[in-house]
Amino acid sequence: MSKKTVRMPIAKAKDGDTLVVATSQEYADAVLKGGNLGGTEAFKQAIPDAEGAVMLGYVDFPAVKSLTRGMGDDQDYNALRSAGIASRITGDGEAEFTLRVVVK
Repeated sequence: MSKKTVRMPIAKAKDGDTLVVATSQEYADAVLKGGNLGGTEAFKQAIPDAEGAVMLGYVDFPAVKSLTRGMGDDQDYNALRSAGIASRITGDGEAEFTLRVVVK
């Protein structure tokens, strides 16, 4: 079994307690300023209830694939559309999280 190394650019933008991590500084800055990522269909499917979340994470697999080499022929990877994780505080010392993976 061969091991693949995937390298991709990482950029971040921060304002107060908000941190955005993206694959380019331009995109990280745009999301921090109120971009439209939350309005995309892939995001809505991965994180259908982002309202009230204290932490969100989102992956657009086709976008990641466009930044990497060697993923083009991986059937399992090609079946993935997006993934999202959300965390919410539900009470004193209590929280919940959801993780959703969307396939094509």
